[in-house]
Amino acid sequence: MGLRDADIPLVLVVTDYINENYTRNIYQKDLVKITNVSATKLKRVFKQFTGKTISEYITAKRMDRAMELLASSPVCIEEMAGMVGFETPTGFATAFKKYTGEAPRQFRAKMTFQLNKNPTQNFQDAEKPSLMPIW
Repeated sequence: MGLRDADIPLVLVVTDYINENYTRNIYQKDLVKITNVSATKLKRVFKQFTGKTISEYITAKRMDRAMELLASSPVCIEEMAGMVGFETPTGFATAFKKYTGEAPRQFRAKMTFQLNKNPTQNFQDAEKPSLMPIW
């Protein structure tokens, strides 16, 4: 069964809700209530539209924000867990590693290293242009 034009606003309501509330627990019953459709229809339409389950979408939103924070903020990982919607740092670390293949500390260290690298490093061995005029 294909996606109907009438289903698009339904998905937009859900994605907007998730994007605004990903730091809190999001329950299927709440999404059903705000969309006024059955849980079965909501899950089917959401998956057809986004290519992800609702849980996968929530996790992706949380992980994207966590990666931004790890790369750009000195916030400790324990505090960050709550900032991105996890009740415990352990739950956050487990989900982050499953999502990225790296522990949050490893990811932060890698990002810090990449940000601190000399951007001209790749050009140090390159031939310098001649300052002599070509006649």
